[in-house]
Amino acid sequence: MVEVGKKTLIVTGATGWLGRELLERLTSPVDQVSSDTTLISTRSKTLKLSSGREMLTQTYDEVTLPITVDGFVNLAFLTKEKVAKVGFDNFVLRNMELISRACRVIETSRPKWILSVSSGAVFRAGTTEFERDIRQNPYGFLKRVEELLLADAAQKVGSTLIIGRLWGSSGRYMPIHH
Repeated sequence: MVEVGKKTLIVTGATGWLGRELLERLTSPVDQVSSDTTLISTRSKTLKLSSGREMLTQTYDEVTLPITVDGFVNLAFLTKEKVAKVGFDNFVLRNMELISRACRVIETSRPKWILSVSSGAVFRAGTTEFERDIRQNPYGFLKRVEELLLADAAQKVGSTLIIGRLWGSSGRYMPIHH
């Protein structure tokens, strides 16, 4: 959870490249975040940001969700280069677990709004059709599954869902460099 002013946010994927970029922005001199910030990641660890500030992350199993949540920022997802690293089956299982946990957070904490980042990879190459072949494009296929399941969870609790579609990216913590 991140407290921005009087707003309480839950942020998943805090140790990933996009999560780290978000935290750098939230902790900039312009946007101050309280010192008791709690974030969710796959493994507990202390992040050291460029400002020198250290922030503790907790796993889903360790974190106690706040009673009242204004927003939920869901950034937890294995990126497409991880298919080769962890194997197809493990990639699918791990991402489905992350999606399932995000939906449980939504259903438990009932945030007013949800922000998630998806990808242009949800579309079949060279078309505007959604990817339907998990073997051909597991990342894009699973990002589309995530969109649909988050939308369902948001609708169940009356939350507003915002999904940004990322077509290209760069940043200090990005694992892929072209």
